[in-house]
Amino acid sequence: MKILLVDNHTKNIEETKKLLRNFDFSICKKEEFSPNFANTFDLIIFLGGSGVNPVKNHKEDYANEINFIRETDKKIIGICLGCEIVATAFNCTLKELEAKEKGISNIKFENVEIPIYEAHRFVIDKVSDEIEALATSNHGVEMIKHKIKPIYGLQFHPEMFVDKTKGDEIFFKILETI
Repeated sequence: MKILLVDNHTKNIEETKKLLRNFDFSICKKEEFSPNFANTFDLIIFLGGSGVNPVKNHKEDYANEINFIRETDKKIIGICLGCEIVATAFNCTLKELEAKEKGISNIKFENVEIPIYEAHRFVIDKVSDEIEALATSNHGVEMIKHKIKPIYGLQFHPEMFVDKTKGDEIFFKILETI
């Protein structure tokens, strides 16, 4: 499986490379992303962003990614900001938290509390009719799936603290099923 990582200026690129070390992947910056190039890959992973404009109030900054996500049948996973881009592409509602969530916390996934690492200021408040909420935390939806297309979003960071969390296990479970 050929994977394209779309880097939205994540701080965690080295951790992501380590997570995917057994896979064939390429990386492009958000500004270099093109649908034609992306279509040569089997899976596109939209990564998080640090110090960038939020998706909620700056959709135009992410229009290229949003349009691709809406129009493609490619397999997609969005991580953190990438999840917010996926959610926005399918008309979910995002809300800003009073303070940034950062650290290890629990999500409820398949009726089990699972530790994950999160670092985000926005959460998915409401999902649209096209999207299913797969996991939640005490402040919002943490994991989504498109009801028809092979598209997932993880608000948390599966690449971080893999020895202390289970986010990587959820990520690899998605890779097996996608």
